[in-house]
Amino acid sequence: MSNNEQDQTAADFVIGRHPAMAAIKSDQQINKVFIQSGLQADVLNDIAKIAKKRNLIVQYVPKQKLDRLTDNANHQGVAVGVAAFEYATIDDLFAVAKAKNEAPFFLILDNIEDPHNLGSIMRTADAAGAHGIIIPKRRAVGLTSTVAKTSTGAIEHVKVARVTNLVQTVKQLQEAGLWIFGTDMNGTDYRQWDASGAVGLIIGNEGKGISPLLKKSVDEMLTIPMIGHVQSLNASVAASLLIYQATRPGIHWENKMKQQLLIVDAYNMIGNWPELNHLKQTDRLPQARDELISMLTEYKKITGLNISLVFDAMYVPGNSKSYRQADLEIIWTSKDQTADSYIEKYAGEKQSRVLQVTVATSDQAEQWVIFSEGALRVPALELRHRVKTALKDVRHTAVRTQDLGAVRKSPWNDDQLSALDQYRQQLERNHVKHHHRS
Repeated sequence: MSNNEQDQTAADFVIGRHPAMAAIKSDQQINKVFIQSGLQADVLNDIAKIAKKRNLIVQYVPKQKLDRLTDNANHQGVAVGVAAFEYATIDDLFAVAKAKNEAPFFLILDNIEDPHNLGSIMRTADAAGAHGIIIPKRRAVGLTSTVAKTSTGAIEHVKVARVTNLVQTVKQLQEAGLWIFGTDMNGTDYRQWDASGAVGLIIGNEGKGISPLLKKSVDEMLTIPMIGHVQSLNASVAASLLIYQATRPGIHWENKMKQQLLIVDAYNMIGNWPELNHLKQTDRLPQARDELISMLTEYKKITGLNISLVFDAMYVPGNSKSYRQADLEIIWTSKDQTADSYIEKYAGEKQSRVLQVTVATSDQAEQWVIFSEGALRVPALELRHRVKTALKDVRHTAVRTQDLGAVRKSPWNDDQLSALDQYRQQLERNHVKHHHRS
């Protein structure tokens, strides 16, 4: 039996000729019309004609299948599969968030096929306070009676919107101000996830994950580290971890009270950022270093992060003295010490209850000690994405972050917002000067 048939079997049915005719003439959400093949009756022909005018799917099936679908009820040769519960619109989901005076938090389910997974995700979404779920119309389970049963009543409280094209819907959500996050084997550690503001979280298909086209629309990928023998999680379990990471109580307080330190393995960034690696490969390493320092200096102004940039003097000799530039700490290791060993020691000393350390590197295996002690990790290309996004459209970033002042999960304190506003004004003044010169 196909997935679609399994879903339909779990759905509610309107059976009997007169009830079926009334159903297809109403505004009720209908999934499919099943008619017994070989059975001649005018009313069945009329049902088929009206259904087709409504662009409903009509399928002629043997009597045995109708008996199975209706649990051997007296179906009179017809069964209309109807949605167990009414679907909402995207606007309805936004209205839920607005009514609670909260930034929207939507779950986007990419072709989830198991009704038990959908029901479990709805249960967690309701418990954690998500504002709604978005599912595709095709190749995915809908709101069936099995989903309702598994959700243990959450289906009555969590609105579900069903859309034709998830890629287009995600684009519209981004235009409305949502940041879209997905899950993948390679991504940011979910424990480091900044879920501030309006957020859409994509949960992929049980076997295939997020579809390739949809994955291209994601703003940032998240990963759930696996350190045991099992290297994958059930879709509903993974969703539960991510949902509670985004909405868990106290995250606002922790982000405000716990200082953040980003330690950057400088030559690792240069080797992995394409534009900087090109400079290195064409004998312009000093220029690559300057470019990296410049970008991270601007990134610090935007984010307010404490940033330490560590250069490896053992393998790539450069300056031998550490210094500060615009509050960016630039560290050169000794000639007999690698950046990895320095970062392990430095991060171990800094990580504490009041200081959260994040290490930007792709050499996770070499620094497993500090990660096991509570430090977080951001891959080189992920940091590049964050920096490029912030620098490319700092005005848009400023608007978003300032809007977070009224949001319960905002990690931006007043001093950071003030510094960001001053920086935005400086950019605007520079833009005006450039415009007049032109």
